[in-house]
Amino acid sequence: MAPIDQLLTALRFYASAGHLATVADFSGMDISTASRIIAKVTLAIARLYPQFVKMPPQDNLVKSQSDFYHIASFPRVIGCVDGTHIKIQSPGKYI
Repeated sequence: MAPIDQLLTALRFYASAGHLATVADFSGMDISTASRIIAKVTLAIARLYPQFVKMPPQDNLVKSQSDFYHIASFPRVIGCVDGTHIKIQSPGKYI
């Protein structure tokens, strides 16, 4: 399978909330094949982490948290990814 098709299979999996059978069926492949492809692509993307994800230095974490809190009253945030909004289920009773 061409690399672009492997990437598209993995992206479809990520977008489908992890329904492997649906992705395999959509792509016309066996579930085990889809699983291997998704694992391979995911690992390749994860290897790029050090090149593209920059965490604040340990001695700057408190300042980063304070800066985010002053912007939006959002506690304990140390960074964000491209402005994407993700629904978060609160683990506690805080609003």
